Amino acid sequence: MIYTKKMNLGMKNADFKFRKFTLKNVGQVFYLTTKFFLKNNLSTYASACALGFLFSFIPIMVIVLIIVIQFFHMTPDILFKLFDLPSIFVDSEKIVSIAESITAPGKVSFITIILVISIFWMGQRFFFSVKNGMNTIFHLKTIKRRPLTENVILILGEILLLVGIVLLIFIFITARTILSKQTVLNNFVIPYLPKFITTWIKGKVFNFLPFAFTLLLSTIMYKFGSGSKPKLASCFFAALMSTLAFWLVTFLMNSFLDIARYNLVYGILSNVIIMLLEVYIFFMLYFYAAQSIFVRQFFNSLLISELYLWDKNAPNSYTIKEIIKNWLFSVPNKLISEENKRIILNADEIIYQENSETDGIYYIIQGQVETYKDNYLGHVGKGEFFGDLDCILDQNRSFTAKTTVPTALIFINKKEFESVITNDPEVPQKMLNSVPDYIKLIYGRK
Repeated sequence: MIYTKKMNLGMKNADFKFRKFTLKNVGQVFYLTTKFFLKNNLSTYASACALGFLFSFIPIMVIVLIIVIQFFHMTPDILFKLFDLPSIFVDSEKIVSIAESITAPGKVSFITIILVISIFWMGQRFFFSVKNGMNTIFHLKTIKRRPLTENVILILGEILLLVGIVLLIFIFITARTILSKQTVLNNFVIPYLPKFITTWIKGKVFNFLPFAFTLLLSTIMYKFGSGSKPKLASCFFAALMSTLAFWLVTFLMNSFLDIARYNLVYGILSNVIIMLLEVYIFFMLYFYAAQSIFVRQFFNSLLISELYLWDKNAPNSYTIKEIIKNWLFSVPNKLISEENKRIILNADEIIYQENSETDGIYYIIQGQVETYKDNYLGHVGKGEFFGDLDCILDQNRSFTAKTTVPTALIFINKKEFESVITNDPEVPQKMLNSVPDYIKLIYGRK
């Protein structure tokens, strides 16, 4: 770079000082998160995860119920009534015969084979969908094939985790139901615990334990499943927001959903439909929160890519989307507030010369820059980038760039620009579309 000083020269530095955290920044995060959520088609991954989890959950719960029936010698009707579990899995009149068939010594029934295959197959599909969704969000490369032994261990680990999740859900439901019985509380719990703890239990604390477990598991998945090493605080905040949103959704569904009507219309499948809907909503929120982690982690590069993709020469559109986008990105205050990126120059100052080393690209906050070479002269104005094609082609500067009026620039170094290209595939596509004209301009002139 030729310039050696940062100067005021008619533009006050105060004009370019912004608070680091503003309502506009929050709006930018939500806009970018929603944009990439839709672009990555994460609702499809949420659907696959919901189906995979549900069709793994049902056979595991059937096996759990069968074991409980065999252990306590209860009829299914008593079991469903005691634990407040709807008979969503199989007809209660047939579950005893299924239990006897499965647990009969020396006998492997057809239903046993179906249950085991379903658990392994759908469990694998469930984790595959989760991993694919996270890979799409964080642009992770496809995982290389592992040896057979390692794959078997990985699959078994995933199945054990899934079984553990289902068992915890079953334990939560069971503990909540048992502790909700006044006889159990009065005879076995209250006499042995301090009063404030019993008050806490009576306040249906078990209703919130599944959400606490969801918060913990989501935080771990965000931290170690993203592959981009986000901050733990960011992962916890995203998990907390998605968990609170899911709790609110389930609360509203339980408040306004007419379960009796669903039972009347769909019969035994009504609870499956409601559960599928809840699981689908959970994974929609889970992936949206994961996308927000990606946006916050790479916010600067995504903001640069949004500015780069914005066609300032396009005809004005007054749609709601364009109005919101114009308000959010017309002034890149987050970038301007970073003094190490901001350069203020006088008129007729050389920014870089032809054949000098390419170290990054520039964005014009205010002012005008002319680029020239031999008999070519071009002008770049406010809100435009220059020097980008030299950077992407990894070559020395093709032009000399000079200010024509007092100008304020943002400098984006080569490494950060490569991050912009990596995080938003539309950026390199736009560059490639410009390369033919650029090459013709450079090499087509005598």
